[in-house]
Amino acid sequence: MKTKVISVCLLLVFLLSACTVHDKRKKIIIAENGHTYYTIKADIENNNIQLAAEKLKTFIDGVSGSDISYNGSGNIINLITDQTLDSGTYSVCISNGEIKINAQDTLNLYMAVDEFIDDLRRTSEGSAVELYDTYTINKKYTPLDNSSLLPEYRTPDKVTLEKTYYRGKDNSPDWISELSIVEMRVETATEEGTFDAAKAVLERLSELGINAVWLCPIYEGEYGNKGPQSINPKLTGTSDYKEGWKKAAEFVEYAHSLNIRVFFDVITWGVWTNSPLITEHPDWFTGIGSWGGYDYNWGNPEMKEWFISEVVSIIEKTNADGFRCDLEPGQTGYKIYEEIRKRIYEKGYKIAIFSEGTNYRSNVYDFEQIGVSVNVGEYLSNPQTPYINADPASVIKKGQAINSYAANARYNTYCLSMHDFTSTIVHKNRLLMGFSAIFMPNIPLWFLGEEYGTEATGTLYYSVKQDLNLLQNAENYAFYNDIKKYLSIKYTYPDIFCEYSLKFTENNVCTVMAEGSGDMGAFARYSDKRAVMIVPNADKENVLGKINVTLPYDNMQINTENVRVIDLMKDKVVYEGPLSDFNSFTAYVEYSEIGIYLVEEI
Repeated sequence: MKTKVISVCLLLVFLLSACTVHDKRKKIIIAENGHTYYTIKADIENNNIQLAAEKLKTFIDGVSGSDISYNGSGNIINLITDQTLDSGTYSVCISNGEIKINAQDTLNLYMAVDEFIDDLRRTSEGSAVELYDTYTINKKYTPLDNSSLLPEYRTPDKVTLEKTYYRGKDNSPDWISELSIVEMRVETATEEGTFDAAKAVLERLSELGINAVWLCPIYEGEYGNKGPQSINPKLTGTSDYKEGWKKAAEFVEYAHSLNIRVFFDVITWGVWTNSPLITEHPDWFTGIGSWGGYDYNWGNPEMKEWFISEVVSIIEKTNADGFRCDLEPGQTGYKIYEEIRKRIYEKGYKIAIFSEGTNYRSNVYDFEQIGVSVNVGEYLSNPQTPYINADPASVIKKGQAINSYAANARYNTYCLSMHDFTSTIVHKNRLLMGFSAIFMPNIPLWFLGEEYGTEATGTLYYSVKQDLNLLQNAENYAFYNDIKKYLSIKYTYPDIFCEYSLKFTENNVCTVMAEGSGDMGAFARYSDKRAVMIVPNADKENVLGKINVTLPYDNMQINTENVRVIDLMKDKVVYEGPLSDFNSFTAYVEYSEIGIYLVEEI
């Protein structure tokens, strides 16, 4: 009997051994515990290659506590550009201990290094930076084009009017919920500074994923202008106002063909000193005001009727989609624009109107420019960042990010920058532009160029000439492509990101527990049977980027037997199977970046 038992045990051991799959891969250690076994070989005289090398060094040194050298001795991580390769291609391979990162140009080399680092996060442990000896990448990068994802432009007869706040009237076009807005000054948007040249800007914005532009004043004189009947000859190429407005209409029509809506800026304080209106109608003005021009006399019925009629005619002449109202509601209050909207609606148009300052909505304004950045005294130079170093879902639910009456409103912007800013808070920070502005239940708004690294230095954004050459910088290029990806996600899941509660504090946001993300909380936005979790890494010490995420199924209103979780930034399935078997997972997110994960019922 004893012999039989031993034989059975030996047989089981044999069978188990035969069924065991042995991982024959070996790990290559790049650096560990303050020591490095590699050097980075690179042409660091080239700016983009230097940026790629520095990014790689920062990661390796940060995890291992080492000080990896450039062009030193030992095993090599070789950063190579090869212009004979097909455009957009890059690869990583290991040969005789040498790690070769190869790309067609320096921009793609930076992206290859970025992907290589991201993969290192998953195979490294503790203070050891390591990877398997079979590791390889072969890719061809195709830039995203979000133009096909933009919500289709609809004519007024196909637009539904909805409430802007819970006690309001059905007065606001339903397309407001779809907006992502860029402010643009036509004169500085291109070298030519004309409407015709700016059509190319519209094409790029459509590809980026922007579906609304707010134009700085297009009147003759811009913010200090000759009146709303005028139009800037520099933009139109003609001093004939009638022909000039036709040029503006052509610009709007082209924007609509790209599914982009257009807002014009309206100036209600007055006109500049060179306006003929001053001598033609002296009783329309109260004299020189605080802005250095002549202030309108809003107590004059004739002047008031003229102004209202002219602003209404702008929509009739151009078919634009609405207005941003300078200095309002502090300048004229609510009655003027209430009448403007009423008359425009009577003519069959459906528009949106937003003010510069905070407002009570009052069935007049749909939202305000300032939105989340409510500290008016400092926001031009030091705007608030209420979702940073906080639990953003709690901030939303308590209405802490906005003024008290906006908490009871439907739409609020997150204004990252605009023409009056003298500096940026973004600095290519994905936690601000992605986490805070694009994915929170706010309408994102920024000044043209912020998406690719433009910064005002010693001047207003209003005066900064746009320079697409900034996209030749690898960091700017990578940031720009991430913004594209964020907007792609937003418009791929409009049921999640383009839905707004009638009360800001009741939006579809819940907290996600994320251990390792620092002082900044993760959150989810949810809809029927699916949700998207936004997971930041705000912990500078978490170089490896390892974050343990717990899925709040109940709060995301997901109740099913099986789920699928997808890493939307990498387009990779993280898990697919029974919900009960997947309550948490490890996310790998670079410091100051965000991981984005779809959770859906299957």
